Amino acid sequence: MKKLLLFLLLPVISFSQQYTDLDTLSFKHRISSESVVYESSTILSKRLGTINRNALVSVLGYDDKFWFVSHHRIQGFVHLSEIKIPENLIPFFEREEEKKKLAALKKERERDSLRQVERLEYRKKCFYEINEVNGFDKVKRIYTKEALISDGTDSEYTRISCQLRNNNGAKSVLISLNRDLGCASSLKGQKSSVRITLKNGSVISFFHYGQIECGNFKIIGRLTGAEMAKLKRSPIKQIRFSGTREKKTVSYISNPTFFMDKIQCIQ
Repeated sequence: MKKLLLFLLLPVISFSQQYTDLDTLSFKHRISSESVVYESSTILSKRLGTINRNALVSVLGYDDKFWFVSHHRIQGFVHLSEIKIPENLIPFFEREEEKKKLAALKKERERDSLRQVERLEYRKKCFYEINEVNGFDKVKRIYTKEALISDGTDSEYTRISCQLRNNNGAKSVLISLNRDLGCASSLKGQKSSVRITLKNGSVISFFHYGQIECGNFKIIGRLTGAEMAKLKRSPIKQIRFSGTREKKTVSYISNPTFFMDKIQCIQ
């Protein structure tokens, strides 16, 4: 008798995970096979016990992969495969699935909108690696932080980065490509270059004037006022790199408005 009283006083084991309540659509169903009951809707959660095959359970709710069921003094989650959806509830679940898709689409649009705002904020700001005036000779140096023009998400994992520089009024651009095209040479007759084609048809060529650089392609080119004006008028369409051994044309540009946005940072 004491054992019976103790059993009756035991609390009902309950769930700790949110789920969609079936409410008036809850139903009873026989389990197709012996099933483990979990505390939450993941097989990594605590096991509350098992329900025997053909046991009649009350199905109270569901989530993506589990039913929330009640059987005697156990409430918990069993895998969806254990219980077949009744014919009369199929339209309900189809509507619920459509709601989920619409909710996911709404969230994605909200994320896209936020990313767009962040991009606009980025376009307004300047980020510097160096922005100083030498205290001795009063020479001003401005180097923007290197930014990606091509972010490596294309099929060839192409990464192009760019840094704008202003050394006491002499402006230049450092452009890097994660490809070995031989060397970047500044020698007469074999100068390496970067040729930028804009969407409006304008073409701007930068010729390397720094030391010879080998390995991943990198050039430093002079940036004139006329070139800056052209670069501010139109997004980038493609970039052609010419090294001492190979040439490479890149049409995937993830940040086509880089020059339009950032030229101002060295003016």
